Parts: sequence; structure tokens; C-alpha cells
Amino acid sequence: MAGYYADGKLNILGVVNTPANIGIMFFSTRKPDYARYFQINHNTRQITEFVESILGDTVYGTYLCKTLEDLPELKFFRFHHPFNTFLEVDGKNPQILGVFRTPKQTFYKLTKVLSPGCYIKESHLGTVRSYSFVEFMKQTPEFHTEVSFYRNQQQAIDAKTAAGRK
Repeated sequence: MAGYYADGKLNILGVVNTPANIGIMFFSTRKPDYARYFQINHNTRQITEFVESILGDTVYGTYLCKTLEDLPELKFFRFHHPFNTFLEVDGKNPQILGVFRTPKQTFYKLTKVLSPGCYIKESHLGTVRSYSFVEFMKQTPEFHTEVSFYRNQQQAIDAKTAAGRK
């Protein structure tokens, strides 16, 4: 799915970073109204949510790089997940998608030193707020209902097509 995003065929609806440094991305053909990014912390039993705001001090974004050697240093990110795009390796296609959250000032430093083999695909300015697990689920009931997981894009398209026929 990361390859479809890199090619501009899909948009990221949201990202959830979980304990054990696992990143989950939700994709769609439609562009979301606003960026959705969550960080789950089992130790504090908190969920941190990124909220878009032009007055924010945090950036959530994505970058694409052609090779592993092009990847930015981890010091530029508060939270970071790289994903392989599985696009054809020919020196032209981005091979690694990075999803990150970082302070605004650190993001500006990153843009100054980014390798020529990388580029920022999207970035969103905002703030971060935290909730307890219980409080989050009460405020966001759609987060845990009507969620479907598919093994690949074709299964998702087939399911959506079948649902549209009903």
C-alpha cells in the first residue's frame, strides 16, 4: 500500500503508532479533511493525538527516499516509522516511505539537510494532546467500530464495490 501512496494513487487517512514501535496506516483514494495521527503509550495508558493547527509547534508528515543510504538521521524525529514501498527498483522510484512526528523547529532543520534522494511528500502543522484510553474511546466511538482490514488493495476494492451494490 505504501507504494500506491508513493505513486499518488492513495492518500493516508491516518496513522496509529503502537507500542513495540509498530506503525499502522489507513489508506483511501479520497483525500482526508485533516491529518489523523495517534501515538499509543501502554506505560502511561495514554493516547496522544496530533491536531492540525496553523499555530502548532509540531509537524506530522511523510517523506520518500530512493535508497536506505538516503534516509535522514533518526535525531530529526520524535516518532518515526519507515515502510518499504515495493516499487520497481530502477533508481527513479522511491523505495522507502517514512512517516514521522517531530517538533516544528526540528522539521525545518531536517528540510535543510535532506538528501537529494529524498523529498517531503506531505507535512502538517499542529499541536499534540493526550487522553486516557477510556476518555479517547468515549470521544471517538467511530475509532473502534466499522473498521475492516484487508490483505491487499484489491480485496479492499472488491469489498467496497460489493458493499456499494447492496
